[in-house]
Amino acid sequence: MKINGSGGYTPIQSLIQRVRSQEELRASQPQAQGQAVGERVEISPQAREIQKLKEILEQMPEIREKRVEELKNMIQEGRYKVDLEKLSDRILEALLLGDL
Repeated sequence: MKINGSGGYTPIQSLIQRVRSQEELRASQPQAQGQAVGERVEISPQAREIQKLKEILEQMPEIREKRVEELKNMIQEGRYKVDLEKLSDRILEALLLGDL
């Protein structure tokens, strides 16, 4: 058997060519990780303030349990009196501001 070194295109050469073309393709495309490192985001002072307020609100209970318990006790004991003038002022205020 005679081996001729000037033979045609071999499977190994084909594989080498595919690997090289893939490497060239990767090198020509920008890497997402490299781009993200250079990016910078700035948050406005208003956005920071809103974030702080949001965190405070999330920590607060929705119902002021202590106040609700006090009012319950006052009602049960007959000590709760409605200030009609104050109530009417609040109703008018809500109507004028469009809250009702």
